[in-house]
Amino acid sequence: MSAISKHRLLGACLLALLSWPPLAVSQQAREPDYYEDRARGWFWREVRPVAKPATPTPKPPPPTSGVGQGTDTAPAPAPLTSEWIRQNLDRYRDLAMDDPTPENVERYMLLQRYAVDKADRFSTTWMQVVRNTPYLDESINRPLSTAGKNTTQAQILEFRYSLLKKLADRGIGIWYFYRSDCPYCVRQEASLAIVERVHGLPVLPISMDGLPPPTDAFARYVLDSGQAQTLSVRGTPTLYLNNTADGSVERLTVGLRAADEIEDALIHAARRANWITEEEFVRATQGRAFPLLVDGEPPPADLANDPDMLLAYLRATAAPDQFTPIEPSRSPGAAR
Repeated sequence: MSAISKHRLLGACLLALLSWPPLAVSQQAREPDYYEDRARGWFWREVRPVAKPATPTPKPPPPTSGVGQGTDTAPAPAPLTSEWIRQNLDRYRDLAMDDPTPENVERYMLLQRYAVDKADRFSTTWMQVVRNTPYLDESINRPLSTAGKNTTQAQILEFRYSLLKKLADRGIGIWYFYRSDCPYCVRQEASLAIVERVHGLPVLPISMDGLPPPTDAFARYVLDSGQAQTLSVRGTPTLYLNNTADGSVERLTVGLRAADEIEDALIHAARRANWITEEEFVRATQGRAFPLLVDGEPPPADLANDPDMLLAYLRATAAPDQFTPIEPSRSPGAAR
């Protein structure tokens, strides 16, 4: 055999040897021998799983051409509408800041001016509607002028004083829990003395340390005989309302309070205990009840799709006495 033949034979053998290991490795990966996978046992006892046929993936339907394409995409807002400005104002601002050419800056400034002018026109119309529509003028319910505020407050105080006098006549008084060494009780007794003198509500001091009150505002007092523990009194001064007619009590205040704070707490505590009506509570706190749109009749089902019906419903809810529907047969020109 020549040298060239031997060289070719050696090359063929090397090529064959290089091609065998991948086959052997892949075969070992597919079929491990017993020593590598002896935990599985002998193969003649093993039930090999049956491979399930692959489920074909459904192909997407081909795109259809026609007018119906793109119906799910919301239409773009009209240029320079409020929605368009909300979507684009910041974009043009960023463009002007990133590339501050005279044209970019002027474009953003004009667009901002356009938005301000729209808002100004809206505000002007708003004020005109308020002036011409009494049920939308909040200054009628809550006066803004000094004279209006003073008049409203005087009416509230007049009714509040009469209501507190009525509570005193019905046997409602104040339990005053104190300690003789309490510095806040000294100031509290001055306020309680005003409430008792002005409204006639009797004040009963209850001593929690067995000693007289720290001032001479109240000459009579009683010792705590378990009321503080029953009512969970933790500090002084603490005030409770007591209805002598039925023996019920209602917490009034905890801590030092001025006379007007005690009066306000009296009204709220009496309402919680149902000693006064809701109408009396409203008159004693805000003067009169304000109409609330949410308290109106339930809206019709198709209200959202009809702007004219929406306006008519809200008008009737805001001022039912001014917008009562007139039947055609009862109109001035109708035949009887």
